[in-house]
Amino acid sequence: MQGFWASCLSRFEKELPAQQFNTWIRPLKLDASAAPSGELRLLAPNRFVLQWVKERFVPRIEAMGAEFFSSPIRVSLNSKRRVHRNLSRRLRRRSARRAPSPSIAARGALEPHSGIQL
Repeated sequence: MQGFWASCLSRFEKELPAQQFNTWIRPLKLDASAAPSGELRLLAPNRFVLQWVKERFVPRIEAMGAEFFSSPIRVSLNSKRRVHRNLSRRLRRRSARRAPSPSIAARGALEPHSGIQL
């Protein structure tokens, strides 16, 4: 998909005014995570760019894909913030599951009423 996305960038840069290209297309990044065959995953810097690209450019990208691959492709867009937020949640859940809970004896020894004086 990297070759295809590079081809899209090149074509959009020629077809669009520089301001449009730099505002809407250049910020899109290819999502390097494993995508199913026939799917182009792109990351937008925020939801506004994501929505704008989805409404105005995804059909053109899909048409370029059908031409490039001689078969239809699917374009999926996500915002980088959303991907980062989801990854953070997964990592927090994973670390919470792995963290050992203190034993009852250890908790009792740390409580102020346990009789230990400092």
